Amino acid sequence: MSHNKFKVNNISPNNTSNIPINVSDLVNISNIAENDILVYGVSGWNNSQISSFAYPFQVGYSNYLKNTFSNTPSGNYSIGDYMMYRRGSSSSEEYFGTGYTYNTASIENTVKNNSNWIESIDVPSGRFLCISHLALRNDNNVGDIKARWESDNGGFSSYVHIFGDSNKNGAVLLGVLDTNTSNTVRVVIKDFTNAPRLQSSLLPHIGMSFNVFKI
Repeated sequence: MSHNKFKVNNISPNNTSNIPINVSDLVNISNIAENDILVYGVSGWNNSQISSFAYPFQVGYSNYLKNTFSNTPSGNYSIGDYMMYRRGSSSSEEYFGTGYTYNTASIENTVKNNSNWIESIDVPSGRFLCISHLALRNDNNVGDIKARWESDNGGFSSYVHIFGDSNKNGAVLLGVLDTNTSNTVRVVIKDFTNAPRLQSSLLPHIGMSFNVFKI
C-alpha cells in the first residue's frame, strides 16, 4: 500500500504527511528583505521594496482648527463670497505640499481682509480631490448657506445646504477637479435664506477644514 504519494508543486509530504510550502516554492523571489512586498511583472512574481511604489494620493494642502482663538464676528457673507477658514496661528494645523499657495482673506472675495484666514488655494495642474467640512451655529441670526467647490473654470462639485440650529450643523463637501494649468480652488456661497455672518463662536470653526489632495 502506497502512502504520501500526493505532491504540491513537486513537493512531497514529510514523514508526518504534511507538505511544507514556502513563498519561494510558489513564486520567483530572491534576496528577501524586511518590508518587501510581492509584485507581478513581465518576468512573473518578484519581491520589491514598498518605498518604490507611489502613494495613491499626495496631500497638497490641509488646514483644520485644533485650539481656541479670538475672533471679531464682523461682516455678513454675500452670495458669491468665498468661505473663510482660520489659519496662521497656534490654533490651527496646516500642511503645504510643493507647488501649493494659500490666499489670505480679502474683502473683495469674502468678509475680511485678514492674513489669519484663508479664502482659497492655488494648485498646479493635475487631478485633485477637494474636501471641506463646513459648520454653522445659530447665533444672532447666523442663517443658512448653500455652497459648492469652484475653480477659475467654474463649479466642480454638488451643492450642500447647511442650516444653523440651536447648537450647530455641518456637512462634508466633496469635489474632483481636473485642470491642465495652475488653478485656484475655493468654497463659494451660492445662496442663503438669512445672510450668514462670520461667527465669533469657536464651535463652528473647529468643525471646519480645507483639504486638497492630488490623485
